[in-house]
Amino acid sequence: MPRILEKLPKDQNIKEARERAILAALAEYRSPGNTVGLNVLAEKKGLPPATLYRRLHGAVSIITSNKAKGNLSEEEERIWLDWQVGLARHGFPEDRQRLHTRVQAFICIRDNNPDFELGKHWADRFLVRHKDVISVFWGHRLTDIRAKASSKDLQVHWFRLIKDMFEKFNIVQRRTYGADEMGTQLGYFERQKVIGPVSQSLQHHTVNGSRESCTILTTMSGDGRVFPPLVIFKGKRVNSAWLENNPLNAM
Repeated sequence: MPRILEKLPKDQNIKEARERAILAALAEYRSPGNTVGLNVLAEKKGLPPATLYRRLHGAVSIITSNKAKGNLSEEEERIWLDWQVGLARHGFPEDRQRLHTRVQAFICIRDNNPDFELGKHWADRFLVRHKDVISVFWGHRLTDIRAKASSKDLQVHWFRLIKDMFEKFNIVQRRTYGADEMGTQLGYFERQKVIGPVSQSLQHHTVNGSRESCTILTTMSGDGRVFPPLVIFKGKRVNSAWLENNPLNAM
């Protein structure tokens, strides 16, 4: 599934870069044999000397302080993170609004405070905090029948039956074939990113507006051989245009 690459908010990038610079300056100052003063290191890293002085004497970083003031404890946050990962793996991923609603309801019950409201951008900040584990994707529809059939136990059982059948009747892979069909519109194109002038935010992409449909049948053998696809058009006579631009030698 294609991933939506989202940049962190600028203020979050700045905070993380600033924290890395502070930690690097403190590590250099504490390193054995260091002869550079705190003011020089602060100027070198582009930091206020007072900030380094406070951190050197035990002050807590803004990032750590914000974590302590969070609506969820670290354990609760981890539970919600695992919950989101589990839902996605089972085919029921949530969007930001659903996550926001669930967490808000949980906090209302936990604190016995029905009037509690999470911040408007809480879900966005949750995603930023755990950007190495979860992200945002375009969801692809999956019918409930296919979702139920995609369980690991059913798949293992199915392939065991196939294996037993192959062994019982001595079926070789080169005589085993799999086929699948799909319907498509000839004039339909998925949304795609295109290149255009910066001054023109709306870029029109001219495509064939035809709604003519066809059916494509693909076949391959168990030993990896792939056969030319079969394309079925609607018509009473063969159209010569159907055979043009045919790099796969489709029939």
